[in-house]
Amino acid sequence: MLLMSLTFASWGWTEFPPVSHRRESLLQDALEHRGKGEYDLAIENYQKLSKENPNDAKLIRELGVLYFETNNYQEALNSFGRSLELNPNDAETEYNLGQTYLGMNDLSRARSHFERACELKPEHLGATYGLGLVLDATGDPAAAQMFRKVIAKDPQMADAHFHLGSIYYGTNRYLEAENEFQQAVTLQPANISAYYNLGLARIQQEKWESAREAFKQMLEDSAMRPKALYQIAFSYEAQGFNEEAAQYYEEVILLDPSDLDAQEHLQALREHRSLPRDAVNEESADFSDGWQGGAPNQRTYDAMFPDPSYEAGYGQQESGMGGINDAKGALLQSGISMLTQMLSSKMGSKDE
Repeated sequence: MLLMSLTFASWGWTEFPPVSHRRESLLQDALEHRGKGEYDLAIENYQKLSKENPNDAKLIRELGVLYFETNNYQEALNSFGRSLELNPNDAETEYNLGQTYLGMNDLSRARSHFERACELKPEHLGATYGLGLVLDATGDPAAAQMFRKVIAKDPQMADAHFHLGSIYYGTNRYLEAENEFQQAVTLQPANISAYYNLGLARIQQEKWESAREAFKQMLEDSAMRPKALYQIAFSYEAQGFNEEAAQYYEEVILLDPSDLDAQEHLQALREHRSLPRDAVNEESADFSDGWQGGAPNQRTYDAMFPDPSYEAGYGQQESGMGGINDAKGALLQSGISMLTQMLSSKMGSKDE
């Protein structure tokens, strides 16, 4: 796909009720340990408190957050489950369970808990976003509506724009995709992935010059430079500027001698011949489709993932050739990362 780090203070944890000095001291120490990355000590403090307060649902839930942050998903599930038993209608705990199952790649259970969280608290941005990720990963068109809801609540959430743009791109709504990717780069100017996908959306509309402008924003990134250069070369070739195209293809090959697509295009230019419009070099590890009725060899990547097995752009290619299934997997992992940062940002804040 075209496969996220924002802080929402309003999503924070509820303020702890008045308690003994010991409890306050242990909580403060736990947060300090967590801030230093000393999770064993933070968890030890919360374990002491949970034993002393076995019916405190919020305390047990926050212990689950610490387990989640250390990838101890089973202990996280145990804590969240216990918390939910004590407080069955808590949207935040349902959200936490959705997060944990998503981290375990159990999309069915993740969806169930995100849906329950949204039912209990329709304005919960994290649960809405998480549900969008799960729906998108399973090919449910309702995913777009989830991301639109998130954007309506928080227009500054760049990752929601990014994912919505990816969905638009995958359904050939290239102008809308361009608009969403433009929003993403405006909000996150360092988002190389969004610049790349912005360029792809413009190429699909034959906006060659503005596409090149987007790709040039990536040239300082060494991992993505060959991919950006390839697309710049392609845009020149599509316009008939063969000399410029050849220069860029040559640079791609210098950086990545294994790029068979660039080699094929460069040879075709030297032989003064055009590749068929549906030409595809299936030997290239970076190949992905997503170009329907457009120019040849249009490869799409997810710039967030240099690994060529994760391609960007919703296409129709079967999994195993870098098509839609691999792309969705990459975006899902990106989304999980984003949600993890959201969850981590809440610990110890005052608002639920």
